[in-house]
Amino acid sequence: MRDCDDPHLRIIKDALRKNRCRAAEIQPTASVGIYALYLSDPSALGNIEVDSSGLLYVGMTEDSQEARNHFGHKESSFSSPRRSLGAILKKELGLTAIPRGSGKSATDMTHYRFAGDGEQRLTGWMTGHLEYSFVALQDGIPDVERVLIECLWPSLNLDKWKNPQRAAIKRLRQTCADEARRAAPPQEHP
Repeated sequence: MRDCDDPHLRIIKDALRKNRCRAAEIQPTASVGIYALYLSDPSALGNIEVDSSGLLYVGMTEDSQEARNHFGHKESSFSSPRRSLGAILKKELGLTAIPRGSGKSATDMTHYRFAGDGEQRLTGWMTGHLEYSFVALQDGIPDVERVLIECLWPSLNLDKWKNPQRAAIKRLRQTCADEARRAAPPQEHP
C-alpha cells in the first residue's frame, strides 16, 4: 500500500475522521489497529501548524487500543505525543521536566515526565483540547501507519515524513531533556 488515494487507505482515513471522540467517550477495546489524535481547535497550539482537520498524531498498536490511550497514561515518559505536547505547552502549563527513573540511563532523560501535578495539568489540557480516534485492523498495521503518516502529515509525528516542524519540536523536547538531566540525582562513581 503506497498510494495515498488507495481505496483501502481512503476507508481508513474516513473512519478515523468519523470515529473522533473526546477522552471520556473512548470505549476501551482489546483490538489492535491505528489511532489518531486530533486538536479540536487547530490554533490551540500557538506556533505549531495544524491542518484544518486538526490531525496531530497517527500511531499504531499491536497490543491493544487501551495501551495507546495517551489520555490514560499516568506520565509522559512512555508517550511520545505527550512528551511533545508537554514540551510545546511547558511555559503555558508551568511544567517542569524530570527524569522518568533514577537518572542512571540516557532514556531516563529523553523519556522525561513532568513533576508534581504537571502530568495532571497536561492530561487536563489534552482532555479539553484533543479528540481520539481508533480503527481496528487485522494485519498490515505498520505499513498502514507508515502510509497514513506519509499521506496525512500529522504535526506531532517526528518521523516517517519530512515534518517541517520536526526541528522546532525536537528543540523543545531537548529543553525538557536538559531540564530532566539537571534534576537527576548526582551519579555515584566507585
